[in-house]
Amino acid sequence: MAGVTSAPTLQEIKRANQGLADLLQHVQRSLAEGSPFADEDRKALTYLLSTMASISKNAPALRRTQPELAEPLAEYESHLLELKSTIERIMMTLLGQRAGLEERRMRVDAAARWCDRYGSTR
Repeated sequence: MAGVTSAPTLQEIKRANQGLADLLQHVQRSLAEGSPFADEDRKALTYLLSTMASISKNAPALRRTQPELAEPLAEYESHLLELKSTIERIMMTLLGQRAGLEERRMRVDAAARWCDRYGSTR
């Protein structure tokens, strides 16, 4: 039966929930320590979200047809809300870093101009 996708299993959803919970904990710890959001974290997040995309899309129907999935789906949605606030924190952190880099770039440019002027007067 090509093209037919099987219904998600409870284990698939639990596995995705655990992976997302672990990743959220890791990213939040990294943010608290001032560590950057690593490319590996982005790849892991992309993978987890893509594996759950069709399940999330069909969550209302799955709750009706497979009531045993209701609780893990609710947990997943809770993780998504937490992810949203974590992404906002990442964005704020990156904006702060960008502002700091811009300030340092302006100082380097000013120093370079001073050096050029000093060198041209000799």
